[in-house]
Amino acid sequence: MAFRAPAADEYADSAFLPASEDTYRARIDRYEIKQGEQTASKYNPDGNPRVWFYLQPLFIEGDEEALMVDTADEELAEDKYIIFFFDPDHLGIKPVVAKSRKFLAAALNVPVEQPVEAASLEEFCDSLVGREVVIDVTVNGKYNNIADTRPVQTKTRKRRETKAEPLVEAAEVIFNEGATDEDDY
Repeated sequence: MAFRAPAADEYADSAFLPASEDTYRARIDRYEIKQGEQTASKYNPDGNPRVWFYLQPLFIEGDEEALMVDTADEELAEDKYIIFFFDPDHLGIKPVVAKSRKFLAAALNVPVEQPVEAASLEEFCDSLVGREVVIDVTVNGKYNNIADTRPVQTKTRKRRETKAEPLVEAAEVIFNEGATDEDDY
């Protein structure tokens, strides 16, 4: 699999301003697994794999009709993506739940404590493509930062019981006991 990292000057013409700080519903559109020299740093000297998930903002959570804008108050371009940097080596729960752990739990809509297994990192990433999450976006200089990730809440409504007849009958018995025609005014 060939890979090419673009140079800084290649981003100059296609740069997007960051999305405004807000809470968005976003869809995981695609991902890139990077490793080796691409991810090597003082925090990852072995160059272990890291995944860049590209999330497309769909709408502002809680207000689907609101206009999504960038930091210059211009409408977001349709091909605007917000990147989540997923670190498969940092999926801890204690003392604080890791961002990567919250992301995978939100995308799969499972509790953060639940174990998740896949045959490979690539298979796991494939299973997340197309899923939706709720992301809290902040602006860090000229970049977006995903501060928090939550699952999309699906509302379920309980059906009301239609068995009111026995209650009505019981009420009539209780309230009509000892009533006479004289009591009806």
